[in-house]
Amino acid sequence: MKKCEMETTINIYADERRAHVYSSDPYWIGKIKKLIERCPEECKLERTEGEGYFFSIPVNFIGLRPARKLSDERRAAIKERFFHTWDDAAC
Repeated sequence: MKKCEMETTINIYADERRAHVYSSDPYWIGKIKKLIERCPEECKLERTEGEGYFFSIPVNFIGLRPARKLSDERRAAIKERFFHTWDDAAC
């Protein structure tokens, strides 16, 4: 399947507490499968059709947020902290 043909859709119905997710994008399929491993009671793989996967997850697992806007100084501080953490872990 071409990348431009891959899609992920989320359906949330007002009278249900579950979100129905369809994806043919390996990135999102992998993320949701990891979520199923972490929360098998709440998240379910409903079925597959060809390259598409149908999942059912709680509505409160769905969230929208704007991208973080970081100053160059803040980005540098985070980068430094990240590398410092890895340097400490190697010892």
